[in-house]
Amino acid sequence: MRHIGGSARRGLLAGFAAAALALVVAPTQSAFGAVSDQGTPCVQPCTVVSPTSGGNSAPTIQAAIDASAPGSTVLLNPGGYLLSQPIRVRTGVRLLGSGVDVTTLKLDRANWPKFSYGYMVTPDATATGVTVANLTIDGSRADSIAAGITPAANTGGAVKLGSGWTVSNLRLTNANYFRIWLKDVSAVTVRDCTFDDRGGSGSGNDLIGGGGVSGATITNNRVEASASGNALDLLRSRGITYSGNIVDGSASKPHNLYLEGVTDSTVSANTLRGSSVSVQSDSGYASTVSATNPVRISVLGNTISGTAVHAIAIRYDTHPGGQTIGGGNLVADNSITTPGTAGVLVHSAAIGLATADTIRGNTITEPFASAKTEWNTGYGVAPSAGIIIGFGQGTSVTGNRVNDTLSQGLVTTGIAVGIRNSRGVTPTLSNTSGNSVSGDLKTVFNVVIK
Repeated sequence: MRHIGGSARRGLLAGFAAAALALVVAPTQSAFGAVSDQGTPCVQPCTVVSPTSGGNSAPTIQAAIDASAPGSTVLLNPGGYLLSQPIRVRTGVRLLGSGVDVTTLKLDRANWPKFSYGYMVTPDATATGVTVANLTIDGSRADSIAAGITPAANTGGAVKLGSGWTVSNLRLTNANYFRIWLKDVSAVTVRDCTFDDRGGSGSGNDLIGGGGVSGATITNNRVEASASGNALDLLRSRGITYSGNIVDGSASKPHNLYLEGVTDSTVSANTLRGSSVSVQSDSGYASTVSATNPVRISVLGNTISGTAVHAIAIRYDTHPGGQTIGGGNLVADNSITTPGTAGVLVHSAAIGLATADTIRGNTITEPFASAKTEWNTGYGVAPSAGIIIGFGQGTSVTGNRVNDTLSQGLVTTGIAVGIRNSRGVTPTLSNTSGNSVSGDLKTVFNVVIK
């Protein structure tokens, strides 16, 4: 084990190249042992780093990373590490803290320009197979605002992932850019992380954002109410699993999930408070040449409450350059309480944009909590209902239950079929068995006249 700290750290700051070479001990193959991403013990080959007292710790950490071969660990001792420039992690290196409550990387707010459209932890070129775990990454936005400093826009994100990266047990707070950025990567994992903005306001950028992702597992993370931004917003991606996460938002400060032009993905077993799931095309982006409509997306077994508008929506769009045909999406076994306007919404810009979807076994309690008699969805006006099928070509709607006891005199039906519009979109359903209503509701289906 190598230890970088004390006088060795000061030597590295004065003359990094010579000192780093002197400290490197080439490990044998037998020294490459499995290292848990839970931190200590630091299995060889391992470099232990301590904070630079009163100064920039980035050169010290960078020296340890640059001297590490793939499979090596750089372990950060407890303490606060001030960063005046990004840390660039090499292929196969594990960057581990000693614990999320005791090891913190903090952006030096005097050096915002060095992080413009950048991240505190980022790949060295196209570094793959990296692990970052067991520490807090603090973007210093709250401290800057408290000191009367306005951070430059889009500076100082937390972590940019490369392919094969795993980030776990991180606290990501007070960043001025995306907390986690996924762009043109594959086989990444984000798990057991906490997103918050304790003590300050976040920038509003997405907590997890990006696009062009092929395979991402995002599990068991926690988004606290203090965080600012969408919990997830991915563009033109596939193979996404967003499962077992807890998202604490509110109708006035949601942390929504957006899958835009995404295919073959799953959103399951999450708890979302004040935050919704939107599955839609990528037609709204200037970079879109031909829109990709959602296909084979499963939204399963989630618990969603208190949303400002819908809880779960599927939307199909047209585009001047053309569009793919979507469909084959599944919304099943979700428990939805007090959505502002509707529990589940399926709608479309035009007929013929998708094949059949399945809406099955969902329970919606107290729909249209916003006390509106109807709602303009953007593609037509829908009446108050627990489930609104504004578009469907052979869609199956089975085994759903809608319960309303608020006695507002607004929701008179469980499932509305059709939306008032001028687009000629008429839904057709292949199966409507097993649906039921309770409470003040008397009618299961209401067919809307265009």
